[in-house]
Amino acid sequence: MKEINGYNGYYIDRFGIVWSTRSGKLSALKPSLDNNGYTRVTLRCDGTQKTKKIHRLVAEAFIKNFQNKPTVNHRNGIRSDNRIENLEWATYSEQQRHSYDILKRRPTYTGKFGYEHCRSKEVFMFDANGDVVGIFPSQSEASRATGICQTVISNSCNKKSKTRCGYNFGFTSALCV
Repeated sequence: MKEINGYNGYYIDRFGIVWSTRSGKLSALKPSLDNNGYTRVTLRCDGTQKTKKIHRLVAEAFIKNFQNKPTVNHRNGIRSDNRIENLEWATYSEQQRHSYDILKRRPTYTGKFGYEHCRSKEVFMFDANGDVVGIFPSQSEASRATGICQTVISNSCNKKSKTRCGYNFGFTSALCV
């Protein structure tokens, strides 16, 4: 167990448990999860409090960072597993490569645009009478073909605005109101 640098009375062990002696006795702090699945604790010092991620505290206390790498990587990909054996210092590109090569995660952005993109939807263009006057494989293709800003097309498709330039847009062939 090592004292957390800059926080008197707080300690971290090799398993990622944060301890406090601030109440006069040794007690473990209860961690919480952030929105990204990392465990964190709130530490107090000189009247201020700071929220710290536990994996970072473990790495700073126990793992030498000879190459001054900026991030801490979870080897098994489980963000709440803060044991010293599961952590390593890494660059951003090393973390990205680890995510794809070791953990077999797929990038959300595939580098494809328009209808080739994995999330693209077919867009219908309607005139003022509700008749279909154009079908496009994606919002970006509709924008390129009509000269209407993609944001305007997106807002029409998502029913955030009614019409633009006398046209409505939608993801289905039903009348886009």
